[in-house]
Amino acid sequence: MSDTLTLQPVLIVMTDKGLNSAKNIDFICQNGDGYVVSQTLRGSKGKRYQKALFDESGWVWNADRTEKHKLFMEDYEGIGQDGKK
Repeated sequence: MSDTLTLQPVLIVMTDKGLNSAKNIDFICQNGDGYVVSQTLRGSKGKRYQKALFDESGWVWNADRTEKHKLFMEDYEGIGQDGKK
């Protein structure tokens, strides 16, 4: 069963790719909530992220260098409450 219709109102939304439908992302943006979403890095959908992913700059390591993270932001053109882009 798909989770794409089960998004509930919250203050900060964290989703994996199973909830990343355009309708849910539009809802989050329109609602003014904070959000963190993950995105696949494989296949055609992930191609636009691969340049940033494989660029060594911007990575932040933890103290013992066993984990690292990188913030990647992009503009999102969604559908507004009026139904227009």
